[in-house]
Amino acid sequence: MKNVQNNNTQGSMLPKIFNQDDIKTFETLKSATEDMLKLRQETTNQLGKVSEITGNLATISQSAAVIRQSDNNVYIMSQKIAADKEKWHDMLTHIFSGRDKAIDKFIDLIDGGVKSNNNEMILKAMDGLSTIVASSPWPDFSSFNKLIDSGGEIELF
Repeated sequence: MKNVQNNNTQGSMLPKIFNQDDIKTFETLKSATEDMLKLRQETTNQLGKVSEITGNLATISQSAAVIRQSDNNVYIMSQKIAADKEKWHDMLTHIFSGRDKAIDKFIDLIDGGVKSNNNEMILKAMDGLSTIVASSPWPDFSSFNKLIDSGGEIELF
């Protein structure tokens, strides 16, 4: 092939059948193609970053959902605690309402025994007071606790 020669001005080997304008067109196309490849690579890199950001947003959204669920659970638990507190308050008020009257009566008897210097009355009143204070107001606390934990209704009579 005698038509192939070095073209020192262009730094490449192109067949002599192409004129100088064709060579410039090839060089322009080559440059444009390289620019398009660089833009394509940059676009691919940017799409990778967008994908990463989108993944991070999804993670943030999932975390926000978990936090909302946790907040809901805390709210539900606090409502349950408030309801249980009311149950306990009502139950204890009812159970101990009779005890306070009996305790007051024994204290009055002790005061009366002190005023009249009646040691026998004082000892009997103190014995009665210690019996009330030491005794449990409910016979089976574990069964009662199970009832509270189960959420069953407690009837105070």
